[in-house]
Amino acid sequence: MKFQYKFIIFLVLLFSLLSVFWVLSSYNFVQAIGLDDAERLLRKASGGEGAGFDINRSDPAVIVSSAIIGMLSVVGVVFLILMVYGGVRWMTARGESEIVEKSKGIIRNAMTGLVIVFLAYAIVWTVSYFLIY
Repeated sequence: MKFQYKFIIFLVLLFSLLSVFWVLSSYNFVQAIGLDDAERLLRKASGGEGAGFDINRSDPAVIVSSAIIGMLSVVGVVFLILMVYGGVRWMTARGESEIVEKSKGIIRNAMTGLVIVFLAYAIVWTVSYFLIY
């Protein structure tokens, strides 16, 4: 196996591992408390005025940015499925060069698509953040 393909596989595995750690670190594993205690803690933390955010969920900017982010998430999942499909197809090619080349093309296109989706997601999130808040 060429160094280039080993490096690509290493990057995919590293990215997958980092994304799993990122997802696990974003969850708050806390013990549940009663509603009365939670309300008391929230009132104490907000100082009675709230956090100062007045987000109108019917605002067109919120609706459009939420829809775009949702669609980009679905497209990201589709490209991940394509990546897995191309990898499985490559592993089961049994040395047939035509299938291997098609699988490489699927993987290359899936990686390009993932980069485009991540960039679009970052742009939409940034723009919607400044429009909403």
